[in-house]
Amino acid sequence: MPDISRSVSGKGGAPPEPTIGSRLPRRFLAARDATQQIFHLDWKARQLRIATLCMPAIALVLLAGFLLDQMGPALVAAGGAMTVGFGAVQRFSRGWSQPMLGALLGMTLSTLAGSLLGGSAWGQVPAAGLLAAVCGLLNVVGTGAWWIALQWNVTLAVAGAYPSGWESALGRALLVMAGGGVQWTFLASLQHYFPPTEPWPPGRQVPNAWRAVREAIRWNAPDGRYAVRLAVAAMIAAGLARGTGLPSGYWATMTAVVVMKPTLRETSARGVQRVAGTVLGAGVATLGAALLHPGHPALAVAVLVLAWASYALQKVNYAALSTAITAYVVTLIALGDTPEVLTALHRVVATLVGSAVALVVDALFWGATHWDRTPWSGWFRRLAHTRRHGG
Repeated sequence: MPDISRSVSGKGGAPPEPTIGSRLPRRFLAARDATQQIFHLDWKARQLRIATLCMPAIALVLLAGFLLDQMGPALVAAGGAMTVGFGAVQRFSRGWSQPMLGALLGMTLSTLAGSLLGGSAWGQVPAAGLLAAVCGLLNVVGTGAWWIALQWNVTLAVAGAYPSGWESALGRALLVMAGGGVQWTFLASLQHYFPPTEPWPPGRQVPNAWRAVREAIRWNAPDGRYAVRLAVAAMIAAGLARGTGLPSGYWATMTAVVVMKPTLRETSARGVQRVAGTVLGAGVATLGAALLHPGHPALAVAVLVLAWASYALQKVNYAALSTAITAYVVTLIALGDTPEVLTALHRVVATLVGSAVALVVDALFWGATHWDRTPWSGWFRRLAHTRRHGG
């Protein structure tokens, strides 16, 4: 009869040699797997065609700024064009252009409101919380609606960094509308070149969406609690930025809203991606400026290249998108003669602050409603057991 133990365990029945993976601590393996998942690059999701179609509008806006010697206003308009272009891959209803138009209209009003309220913490902080709550509630409708409200939040935060009176605020809002309008016009004329999209589900029409939003306005509704967490995080980040005089503090507010997701696990992953992408993007832009010392024409070309990369990578991985976006913003602002190193440093610090606020607020709220799923739940159980038995 054959010796089964020898065939299974090896010569003389000795146990097989452990592999390197089997000797590693289980938590290390779990952390490694989580890191690989967070930074996984899905190259099949790249948006090369859309990225290319979004370029003419941004190029036209920057060219107009050069020719008219009005780079400051051109940068504001280019920001509007850049943001509206991201809406080309979003869906909110059967209408192809609704996400872009919804974002454009809201961005115009948010720019006006942010510029007027930016001079007062009593106006800016509550406004940030209100729009963040709207963003959380619209998450129940779908990613497209959440994205539209997110752009309102971002624009409000940016405009709040440049407080002004009615005349300047209206002028800035019209620049955002002009840049976004140019982008929408170009994309609408090139719509037949876009990749085909899936049919819109009948159950996701606007009346059903509003019914879902009304049902979410309850504390026991997950999306309602998510909206509250977003509002609290946005107000804390905005208050910290104003109270400490944090340079580029609006970046902290927008980061808190962008990073926070419906679950603590998603928020943690998003925060890691955001911080890593911001640090890498700032480093790339700073290193390039230090080595090449580019003039305005070279910076304009770099802005277009980085804008194209941002569009192309938007669905590949959020860390990759953050890298491209940060490098784009640093380079774009450098066109306004702001030093790249200073801009990059401010963005990194503000991103760390915003990500920390989002994570802490989410952890506290999540722990209050899902304490048994938190990392410290074991400590609570042991404490309760000790007090119950008098130990």
